[in-house]
Amino acid sequence: MNALELQFCDIQGRLFELSVDRNLDSARFIKIFINRHRWQS
Repeated sequence: MNALELQFCDIQGRLFELSVDRNLDSARFIKIFINRHRWQS
């Protein structure tokens, strides 16, 4: 894997851990995460 692929895997892993911590399935967590951070783009 190159550096970008490794970084992407790390981000995916962190998001998965956050979804587990908040007892949310992945799809629901992603919707909440995207809606909360959309204004930062």
